[in-house]
Amino acid sequence: MSAELFEQTVVEEICRIADEKEINHSQLAKAAFGDADKSITRWRQIRLPRKTTGKPQALTVADTYRLCQGLGIEFGTLMFRVGERFKIMKKNLSGPSQKSA
Repeated sequence: MSAELFEQTVVEEICRIADEKEINHSQLAKAAFGDADKSITRWRQIRLPRKTTGKPQALTVADTYRLCQGLGIEFGTLMFRVGERFKIMKKNLSGPSQKSA
């Protein structure tokens, strides 16, 4: 599994938590990065692929920490949730387990 897939899983989990807490993307962006209009653009660029490259903006550890603060959760809690999702994804990609007869 690639680092890019892990990063994508982090972003997806942040979005999932925001949905659970009924925080929209604009509210989260402003809570994490400040009230400036650029904060919304910044979060959108992290979440969505760019038209020119097909890839989203990289998510830094500092940005992840700020997003956790905006969500009102601990960084470690997010990493645990992502780690658990990542384990499930790896297990699903490896296929069904083979039992010997």
